Amino acid sequence: MWKRSSFNMTSFLNRKGFSIIEGVWKAGGGIHITIANVYSSGTLKEKKEVWEELRKIREIRQNKVWWCCRGF
Repeated sequence: MWKRSSFNMTSFLNRKGFSIIEGVWKAGGGIHITIANVYSSGTLKEKKEVWEELRKIREIRQNKVWWCCRGF
C-alpha cells in the first residue's frame, strides 16, 4: 500500500484515539479511499466520543470507500 505506484496519499489527520489517511488507491482501480486507524482506549464515554467524531468526519468528507481498522 505504501508504494507510490499503488497508493497516493492526499491527506492525513491525527486525533486523540484515531488517525485518518486519505488517498487514491491506484492498485484498486484509482478509487478514493479513507483509512481510519482507531486505537482509542479509555472509558466508554471517550470511545463513544471518538466514534462520534469519526462519524462527523465521514459526513463531511463523503468518500464512499472507508476502511476502518483497529490499532493496538
